[in-house]
Amino acid sequence: MVFQDPYGSLDPRHTVSQIVSEPLTLLGEVTLKIQQQQVAESLENVGLSPADADKFPHEFSGGQRQRIAIARALITRPSLIVADEPVSALDVSVQAQVLNLMMELQEEFGLSYLFISHDLSIVRHMTTNVAVMYAGRIVETGPTETVFNHAQHPYTSALLEAVPRPDPSRKRTGRLKKTAATQLFPETEGGCAYASRCPHVEGKCREKSPSLLNLNNSSALESDNNPAEIVHKVACYKPLDSVVTV
Repeated sequence: MVFQDPYGSLDPRHTVSQIVSEPLTLLGEVTLKIQQQQVAESLENVGLSPADADKFPHEFSGGQRQRIAIARALITRPSLIVADEPVSALDVSVQAQVLNLMMELQEEFGLSYLFISHDLSIVRHMTTNVAVMYAGRIVETGPTETVFNHAQHPYTSALLEAVPRPDPSRKRTGRLKKTAATQLFPETEGGCAYASRCPHVEGKCREKSPSLLNLNNSSALESDNNPAEIVHKVACYKPLDSVVTV
């Protein structure tokens, strides 16, 4: 796993070698020589020098610390790495370097990432499939481009609309007026988590949470090269422009 904070996720009392080699203990007894070889290899894979193994975390920048964290996650050659906001604490220029590194490692080692982020531009750049969560529940899921281009859940649509667009010719739309549908309501047990904020809320939304069901979205089907592989699901009684199929 790669954690969000590269400063807090590395033990300052341990050397880089101790930090990166720690997961190897889960695989049983490993000789010191093999351990040192694997540490050196992992550090080289993330763009660091094997000589860095004897240093401590405070001797590195934020981006370098996150590379150490990636090396630690990579040393056991996993098939899946969980990345929890791995670049949110880094400068923008360093973010790009770390993201590019992760994509290169994915291609080289055949990795899969469970990438957790609130930055939609990064999500679109890094993922092939996306799941949108609200209040701990998945409200929409599907291929990344399908979800971004044909968002069907009101929350997903609101997220995409909130992204700033540097277009001086784009006219500002009027604010949504507060109505009984958009004011906050106390959530009812078992109801839709988004009911208190949804502009399309209905009575049944507060009574029973909608299931995550397949969509029959004609516009999305026409826009993709292989419609048969599209699995676009939404947990909403009134998807924005689709028909729910059971």
